[in-house]
Amino acid sequence: DAVLIKQVIVNLLENAVQHAHGMSELSLKVSHIDNQAVFEIADDGCGIPKDMLPGIFTGYFEKKDAPIDNQKRSMGIGLSVCASIIKAHDGEIRAENRKTGGSIFRFSLSMEADDDE
Repeated sequence: DAVLIKQVIVNLLENAVQHAHGMSELSLKVSHIDNQAVFEIADDGCGIPKDMLPGIFTGYFEKKDAPIDNQKRSMGIGLSVCASIIKAHDGEIRAENRKTGGSIFRFSLSMEADDDE
């Protein structure tokens, strides 16, 4: 479903803009590896705290420095929806910190066979 995949990409880009403090570069790369389309959203911001990486797609974690009014306190709900969409399309999604700083979110989807080949 192209609309849902577009929503995943938009959500990952928006998350980077909102949460990658110190970011000066944001990139979207799409590549073709074997029968997979691989999407990468990378930034050079603050990265993801290592203790949060294992549960980043689970649906909920609290930001430690959340404002008193709870604005932006619950982060990750969008990421769990992204993971659900990708998994429903038999794909994989993961996040990691880049060695050069920042983070990278990567998801892959199987490409449909071309009937003309």
